[in-house]
Amino acid sequence: MKEQLLVISDLWGFQNSPWIALYLDRLAQDFEISEFDCYLESEINPTITSETDIHQYFITKGIEICIEKLTKITRKKTSILAFSIGGTIAWKTALKGSKYKLFFAVSATRLRLENKRPTGNIALFYGAEDNSRPREAWFEQNNISYTLYHGKKHNLYMNSDSCTRICSTLINENKLL
Repeated sequence: MKEQLLVISDLWGFQNSPWIALYLDRLAQDFEISEFDCYLESEINPTITSETDIHQYFITKGIEICIEKLTKITRKKTSILAFSIGGTIAWKTALKGSKYKLFFAVSATRLRLENKRPTGNIALFYGAEDNSRPREAWFEQNNISYTLYHGKKHNLYMNSDSCTRICSTLINENKLL
């Protein structure tokens, strides 16, 4: 029986993110995958289309709506792979008591504002050139494993090379537990 993996989108959701297929295809052999589409679940008005306005919506309202919904569906222990704002949503859901076997977040820059960490196995991935990522001191204070991709910015997760490395790490970590 395959392990459960919940893949949580960035603020664009799955429909607007063709790169997500790279992850789903690579991970389907090893995991039973379910999806949480942050864009759809946030109840955003589809007439809001600019990245700045979508991001602002998530900050003011969308994150909390998604946390409430995600809390209701993460009843059993599962592994998480979350992207950008999805990582922040999953983190805050974990702080409310949801249990995760593995917690992988890619480019979850708003975690730099968090001062509590969920329990469990956490691995975070960032582009070294992402100016909004947490600083090294934050990782050390929270005792969190992280990987920096040199020469990469926030959208590193949309790159097939990064996808291959992140998926390999997730698969290998899952086998160790």
